[in-house]
Amino acid sequence: PFILNLFLYGMSIVSFTYLFSWLFKTSTRAQYMALISYIFLGYGFSLATFIMDIFPSTRNASKIIKVIVRFSPSYCSSRAFMNLATRDLPFAGLWEIDDPPFDW
Repeated sequence: PFILNLFLYGMSIVSFTYLFSWLFKTSTRAQYMALISYIFLGYGFSLATFIMDIFPSTRNASKIIKVIVRFSPSYCSSRAFMNLATRDLPFAGLWEIDDPPFDW
């Protein structure tokens, strides 16, 4: 799953960057803005929604945010890596074992 995630992220980010570059006049500005948005959308929102899922009072807001940012390949890839890293957490008592993976 790890190698497949890296491969699919690479394939998706190339096309996403190409489409994103049409929004800017210069390629330098497009590269900088793409890098900033990949970091912010991917890793920032991934960590934020992970933390929001822990607290019951913020789970509904987390579901809404997930629907909005799932268009970003960086978010999807970082969530996949986070899911790989935390798949043994039900044994630690943080999640129920029977929780469906796409219950958002």
